[in-house]
Amino acid sequence: MFVLSGWEAVAEFRGATVDAEVVGITTNAPGRRVYDIRLVTRSGLVCVTTVDSGSNPPPREIRLGGLSRVHYPIPGPCTDYAVEESPSTPSWQLAVLAALVVTGSLAGLRHLRRNP
Repeated sequence: MFVLSGWEAVAEFRGATVDAEVVGITTNAPGRRVYDIRLVTRSGLVCVTTVDSGSNPPPREIRLGGLSRVHYPIPGPCTDYAVEESPSTPSWQLAVLAALVVTGSLAGLRHLRRNP
């Protein structure tokens, strides 16, 4: 179970966050949004897929022809409901997190090498 969730986390991390064009709206109610988007992946693949915000999403305006920030996983970026709404998190936060992980790993390795 841990291995499967680990691979899913890697797939999510290796995905990308992009601005996608809203091409259709099924539901745009205060408690839920379901809409179709057209996105272009990093590799240039063009997808039209469905996004479901889930229940009680944070307020976000969507309109036909407008943009929505979404995150897609590497395997199956064009699969309906695989794409998720994404907050606009600055990329510097991910860089800081990655730097902390690398620094912690290096410190742990150094400690292991000094104490056999």
